[in-house]
Amino acid sequence: VSVLFLLALLGGCLTPATLSPIRYYTVSAAPVQQSGPTHMKSLGIRPLIAARPYKLEIAYRSGPNQLAYIHDAEWAELPSTATGRAIADGIVDSALFSDAGDAMVMARPDLVLTGELRRFEADYTTDPPAFVVGIDGAIRSTPDGVALWQSQIEVQIPLQSSMAERGSDNALTDLARAASEAVSQLSENVCEEIRQALIDQNTTSTP
Repeated sequence: VSVLFLLALLGGCLTPATLSPIRYYTVSAAPVQQSGPTHMKSLGIRPLIAARPYKLEIAYRSGPNQLAYIHDAEWAELPSTATGRAIADGIVDSALFSDAGDAMVMARPDLVLTGELRRFEADYTTDPPAFVVGIDGAIRSTPDGVALWQSQIEVQIPLQSSMAERGSDNALTDLARAASEAVSQLSENVCEEIRQALIDQNTTSTP
């Protein structure tokens, strides 16, 4: 009996483990539906820096100061990349500046946009649960570092699923939907705040 038990144990150890395939989800931001006034200076846009928890793993908040990750599911690209692209596209599409693009390939832009992705998570501690995206961003002049615009913006989009459902396909599809809406709204809010900052600057500089 002991020999049979040992053989069964060894057989179990040598049997390849069955791994669940990773499910990948995308974030698709809607285009910004606003425009100008156009600032007659160029804007270089730097990549959005991500806070440490927000990589490819899909994060969720399960309690006060508690962050976890959903098993066998990831974002198809880094949240900072998707969010930064949505903001950059919104600024370009809104024609807020005479020229706007990647700061690395622009020859001495007049202004530079920098930012940090501070939240990108499903928050199940709220009622109702929500997907939250938050950034800290600023536009500064390159010669002297004076801020044209600086703000912390956070957007919450309600989820239709609960924490108990978080790993299911339906819940993850809902989460990706809410993340896309949150990024779209964030881009819209960033562009609106920059537009208002340009109006305020023009009003102040007008004799």
